[in-house]
Amino acid sequence: MLTYIDMKKLLLLLSLSFGLTYSTYANERVNLSCVFDEAYNWQLGKTRVFKHDESSLIVIPNVGKYIYDGIEGYYKTKGNEILFTHKLGNDEDILGKRYDYSLDRTTGVFELLSSDRSGDELFKWLTHKGKCKVSENLF
Repeated sequence: MLTYIDMKKLLLLLSLSFGLTYSTYANERVNLSCVFDEAYNWQLGKTRVFKHDESSLIVIPNVGKYIYDGIEGYYKTKGNEILFTHKLGNDEDILGKRYDYSLDRTTGVFELLSSDRSGDELFKWLTHKGKCKVSENLF
């Protein structure tokens, strides 16, 4: 028969176990290896096939964060896609370069739209397209 002290120890052990499990689950990372293999030039209306270096994308789904090219931020979702943006320019986003990323969570298709913003106009330059696949840590 369990005593009152044994019950307290058991409850404490269970709550610590649940807390550790939950915190590990909440910070679960998905490591992806991404490669762009084509680029569409909006001015020329042509697609060029090439092989780009691999890049690393880390997605932390439970908190909606990403880490890509050394930049960490929060992503948005639209349907089955993860969307995030890197901006270079002034804070009001009236002028400057803009890099819009999308990742389809089912197919792994990864796209980058490079553009410039001037006032209300968005000038599209290149759309890079490729694939991401899940990668494992070496250790």
